[in-house]
Amino acid sequence: EKNNAEAAFFTYTGNSIGIWGGYLVLPKTTLLLGYNYLVRDYEEPAGFQVTSNTISAGVAQEFAKRWFIDAQYAHQMSNSNVPGTSSNDNIFSLGVRFSY
Repeated sequence: EKNNAEAAFFTYTGNSIGIWGGYLVLPKTTLLLGYNYLVRDYEEPAGFQVTSNTISAGVAQEFAKRWFIDAQYAHQMSNSNVPGTSSNDNIFSLGVRFSY
């Protein structure tokens, strides 16, 4: 992952690894679980680095052939090498997707 911004404070290089899995619990319903690990190294002079761990869970329901509605929750824990800049986030998402 590479983000080139207009200022060094927002330009970073990131490396991530993740795993996602799904389990078909009913003929048209899938439970989803995932984990992602991300490290971002910012180019600003202080050497700012952020490490994020994200745990996700969701459900996907097929409502028409190859059309799905998804509901997901993710909890992201971010730590950095600068005091006072760590965070915990709760992320809720709802979407419609087409699978081809």
